[in-house]
Amino acid sequence: MFSSFRDSVPVLLLGLALPSLALAHMPQEVAAQAYRDLLDAEVSGERLDSAADRILADGARLPLLLDLIDSREFALRLPDEDAFIVATYRVILGRGPTTHEWLIARHFTVDEGVRSLLVAGLLETVDWTELGPVPSRSRDRIRLEYSDALIADSMDEARELARLSQKAISDRLRAEEARAAADMEPDDFLERPLPTTDPAGVEYNVYFGYLHAHSNVSFDAWRSGSEGPKEAYRFAREEGGLDWFGLSDHSEFISTFGWNNEWKLLQHRADAANEDGVFVALRGFEYSNPLYGHLVVFDTPDLVSAFDAPTLRMFYRWLRDHEGAVATFNHPGSYDDLGNEFYHFAYYSKIDPMVVGLERLQDGDTYSDNTIGYGGQVSYLDEAQRAGWLLGPVSAQDNHSNGWGITDNNRTGVLALELTRAGILDALAKRRFFASSDTDLEMSFQANGLEMGAVLPAGPVDLVLKARDLSESFTRVQIFKNGALVHDQAVSGPAVRVNLSFGAEASRVRYHAFVTQADGDQAMTSPIWVSAP
Repeated sequence: MFSSFRDSVPVLLLGLALPSLALAHMPQEVAAQAYRDLLDAEVSGERLDSAADRILADGARLPLLLDLIDSREFALRLPDEDAFIVATYRVILGRGPTTHEWLIARHFTVDEGVRSLLVAGLLETVDWTELGPVPSRSRDRIRLEYSDALIADSMDEARELARLSQKAISDRLRAEEARAAADMEPDDFLERPLPTTDPAGVEYNVYFGYLHAHSNVSFDAWRSGSEGPKEAYRFAREEGGLDWFGLSDHSEFISTFGWNNEWKLLQHRADAANEDGVFVALRGFEYSNPLYGHLVVFDTPDLVSAFDAPTLRMFYRWLRDHEGAVATFNHPGSYDDLGNEFYHFAYYSKIDPMVVGLERLQDGDTYSDNTIGYGGQVSYLDEAQRAGWLLGPVSAQDNHSNGWGITDNNRTGVLALELTRAGILDALAKRRFFASSDTDLEMSFQANGLEMGAVLPAGPVDLVLKARDLSESFTRVQIFKNGALVHDQAVSGPAVRVNLSFGAEASRVRYHAFVTQADGDQAMTSPIWVSAP
C-alpha cells in the first residue's frame, strides 16, 4: 500500500506553498532519488526546495507523494486537518465537502491518521470520462495544487465547520439525508416477504465459516501486522479449520488505492484458494461508514465506499441495484454516536432480499453480550426483526491481525447441498444458517419440512429441532416465538430432537431455536417465518 522507503527511512518535509504538486509518472529510479533527496533535506531551506522542485519538474508516482502527504512534517505545514480536508475536496472535486463528507473524511485523516486515504479516495470517485482528453487530467496524471491561497480560503470554511454545534451538525445531516431520500422509490419502503423455493424434506450438509475478516489490504489491519489475502485464505483453511471463509476488507481502503488493483487481487487470491468440495473462498468488502455503521457485502462485481456513498440511503440505493448480493449488518451499536446507526433498522423492502443477517456473535462475544439494542428493551436482532427485516444471526471474528479462524470458536454454520461457492451463497441468501460459539455443533430447525430461513404460508406449524455434537453434551433447548420464550426443555446427550406443534397462525410470526451445551457453548438458528396472506 505504501512505498517501501517508509519502512526504512523517516519521511521529511513537503511544502504546502509550492506552486503546484504534480502527480504523474516518472522513472522509478528518478522518483526514488528525488524522494531520497527529500528525506535527506533539512526541515527547511534551499535543499528542501530544490528536492521538491525536482519532483515537481519530473513528476512523481502517486503512491510516492502520498507517502509524503502522510508524513508528520507535511502536517506541520497544515493549519489543521479540517483545512486539509476542505482544500483536498476543492482541488480534486472543485467544491467543499458536505457535512457527511467532512465527518467521514475526519474519521480517516484524524481518527485513522492517514491523509493519503482522503486524497486517493477522492481521486477514485472522479468520473474521468467527463473530463475530456486533457493530458493532465486522467487516471494516470492529475495536477494537485495546495497553494497558499487555497489553504487560506479552506481555513475559513474549515473553521465554520469546526464551530458547528452538535445540534447544527445533526440538522445538516438530516437536511442532506432528506435530499438523498428524495431519490428513493416509494416502494423501497413497502414490506415484501421473501419467497422460499426449496422443496420440503431436503437433507443438507453443515459447513462452518464466517464472512467478516480483514487482511493487510485494510490499513487498520496492515497497521496491526496482518498479512495478505493469500495467507488469510491459507490460514483459514489449514489452521483455522474452516470449510468456507469470506475476506471482506474495508472498501474505503480497497478503492482508495485503486491503482494497486486490490479488488482484482482479492478475487485472484480467492479464486486460487477455492477448491470445490474442500474449501470455499469468498471475496467481499465491508462498507465502513463511521456515521451509519458497517455492512459486509459479497457476490458483487464491484464495490462502494463511504467516499462514494456518504449517506446510508446512498449505499442502500447501490445495494438495491445489485440483486443477488449477500450482506449483513455488522457489530451494531459500534457507530451510533449520532443516534442513527443503520437508521435504527428502518425497513427498506428492496434491499431486504440482499441483507440476510446480523452479527449476533462477533470478535469473541458471547450470547450474553449485546442483548440490549437501540431501544434498551430487546436485542439488536429482535429490533431489526420487529422492523420487518428477514435476518438470521451470524458469527464473525472481524480479524484485524493474523489468526483467521482461531481468534475464537465462533462460527456460522450453513446448511448447503454441496461445498461450493454456489452452494454456500445460496444457503446464505436463503437464511439457512445459524450462529454458534462451538466449532462443530450441527443444527437443523424445520417447520412443515422446510429448513430454517423459510417463509411459510399461514396455517398450522409443526417444528422439528435437531442438534448434535458427538464430542459434547447438550443441556437445554429453547424455542422462541416473536422473540418470546415458548418452550424451555432440559436435555442431555450429544444429540437431541424436539418436536413442537402450533395451531394455525393468523398473522406474521417468526420462530427460532436456541441450544446450550454442558461447557456453556450455545447456538442460535435463523428464524422460520409464517406470513399471513
